[in-house]
Amino acid sequence: MMNKVLLLTYWYPPKQAIGALRLAKWAKYLPEFGWEPVVITVQPRSTLYTQHGALPDELRVGRVYRTRDWSLNEILFALTTRFRRRRTTSAQQPSSSASPLPVAWRRMLTRLGYAFYKQVLCFPDEVWPWLFEYATIEAIARQEQPAVVVSSSLPNTTHLLAARLARRLRLPWIADFRDLWTQNHVFRRLEPLYTWERLLEQRTLRYAAALVTVSEPLREQLAWLHAKPVYVITNGFDPSDYPQPQIPPSSSPEAPLQVLYTGRIYPGKRDPTPLFQALATLRQQGNIAAEDVKVLFYGHRLEVVRQLLQPFPEVEPMVELHAPVPHKEALRLQQQADVLLLLEWVDPRAKGVYTGKIFEYLGARRPILSIGYKEGVIARLLQETGAGVQVAQAKEIEPWIRQWLTEKRREGRPRWRGSEHSLRPYTRREQTRQLADLLAEVVKR
Repeated sequence: MMNKVLLLTYWYPPKQAIGALRLAKWAKYLPEFGWEPVVITVQPRSTLYTQHGALPDELRVGRVYRTRDWSLNEILFALTTRFRRRRTTSAQQPSSSASPLPVAWRRMLTRLGYAFYKQVLCFPDEVWPWLFEYATIEAIARQEQPAVVVSSSLPNTTHLLAARLARRLRLPWIADFRDLWTQNHVFRRLEPLYTWERLLEQRTLRYAAALVTVSEPLREQLAWLHAKPVYVITNGFDPSDYPQPQIPPSSSPEAPLQVLYTGRIYPGKRDPTPLFQALATLRQQGNIAAEDVKVLFYGHRLEVVRQLLQPFPEVEPMVELHAPVPHKEALRLQQQADVLLLLEWVDPRAKGVYTGKIFEYLGARRPILSIGYKEGVIARLLQETGAGVQVAQAKEIEPWIRQWLTEKRREGRPRWRGSEHSLRPYTRREQTRQLADLLAEVVKR
């Protein structure tokens, strides 16, 4: 008879988010290692995270329980969607009345409103109203009688719920950090909220039996802040997500070199500007023509890409922007691309950050062009696997574009120089095995 493990997570299928994959794959493979998963998550309130496709739940053994979704993001999206529909219905004629506020003032008020929302209303995150569902969560846990609890963040509200649950039911608890809490390099709260949140994090996690995160630098940061054992379980890819053959046949040598990016763009942090600079230089030097390279973006809010392209008019014809696609379709596009573009912050604070996308790219087995910090974990991963290159400046990209284009013209597709053997530790099954070992360890303590 298998022991039960309670997985407490906000992100879970059908919500299409990279964070949902980690827990969904754990739930899929845990039974192979003697653990029956009991998942507690939410029932999506709106289509905010499913409107571009839903993730499938591959659970084979165990149960999934869903509470109400009180996320402020979900509620705000539902309200604004309803308001827009009513406004569209009632607006039979275009209004001639102008806003009483100048554009600059409206923008400033929008920025202030967003800052207040993120800093104050979303403390510690937008999911804090989920705390009102605690009684339901505890009732489920008492019914299922798990041997151990695992919570995963972001959002960090999952750890608040798990800490209370573990204390009341006297269960060992493992807190999983896909991203850090107050040590997060992307978002830092203003004082005095930052100090209060740091105290909240320390007080909450003192009840955890162990902490888990995705890289060694992040493990070191957590170990510095918390007197707890911290383990590394990276993200990964699931070979079953990819159709066979894993390396597709060559495409036409005369076709453009297709460089693909799937995901969001964050100017200054996940920014394709170095690639645009490299392509502009290659065109100015006569090394490539506009029809030689095609850069494809699939994702949300890509209008920022148009803004980033404005200084590079010679590159604009080489770029295509597309709406987000379902996860399965994104994997298919990745596998068919010539080169996969990965964007991360070119800053030492990002040295411990593994994006979930890097592992999807490994599974696609296409050359990876990663723009980011050159001494970080992504750079070491690419070097270890031979799956791609890490660059920080446009001049480093130019020779690779020329080389990949030459291979494309000669062989129909740039060569993938990765090692199959080096990819095995990064499969979802292997990472679930590591989690199962840790579960057994904390239960025996």
